Amino acid sequence: MYNDHFFMTQLTGSKEVPPVHTNADGLALFHFDTRKNMIRFRLDVNDIGPITQANIHLGNRNIVGPIVAIIFEPEYSQTISGKKVIEGVIRERDLVGPLSGKSLSELIREMKVGKAFVNIQTSRYPKGEVRGKISQN
Repeated sequence: MYNDHFFMTQLTGSKEVPPVHTNADGLALFHFDTRKNMIRFRLDVNDIGPITQANIHLGNRNIVGPIVAIIFEPEYSQTISGKKVIEGVIRERDLVGPLSGKSLSELIREMKVGKAFVNIQTSRYPKGEVRGKISQN
């Protein structure tokens, strides 16, 4: 049996540091496929302005830590019925900052202990409009 891992987070402005007032919200889903050694992700975000970046950061509830994976690439996003959808794959070569050169299992470990967050930045909120702590399902 394969040891796949599933993670998710709810994205809201109230989880930003500091909190922001926005109607935007969303959901981020992650699947770590151990056979292919990659993480597939999907972000569904509603009522959000033009996205400039979407990243995974290390940190905690009150601290925005370093970026460890950049998950927004304009060519992989599309707008569907007023919703922004971003899908893609994270591989070891995509890890940056303190996880650069490390294995994906290091990122998974941080996700499992609640030290990884998704942060989505927009033109209106360049430091982040919605954020959420990644947790295992």
